[in-house]
Amino acid sequence: MRVEKFKRPSDESLVIVKCQLPNHNISLALDTGASHTTIDITALLISGVEIKDAIRVEKLETASGMIEVYVFKIKEITALGITQKDIEVCAYDFFGHNVLSEFDGVLGLDFLATYKICIDFVKSEITIH
Repeated sequence: MRVEKFKRPSDESLVIVKCQLPNHNISLALDTGASHTTIDITALLISGVEIKDAIRVEKLETASGMIEVYVFKIKEITALGITQKDIEVCAYDFFGHNVLSEFDGVLGLDFLATYKICIDFVKSEITIH
């Protein structure tokens, strides 16, 4: 069992998780309503991923509607003390789709699917089993 603390400055704030790609640190919003981990293409490009590395293009439903995303197989990504290897992530240009945020994407259910997690908002902690 592992416990990770988080801070939410207000009730409207999201749970932001620090993540590590092989060559770059990013921040992702923990999103239990997202089936796929999705990262701003700029953050992936900074980490050394190239567009030509995409394994396919798919349609993804977002809060703003359906968009086309690149799908990449990332060597590894670490968050909440969990390292997933060879995980597929979706990516698109957030700015190009009028998404301006303080984080680089969302950590979806695909990342957490093999773990039992409990998000305790009273204690501001996530317990991972």
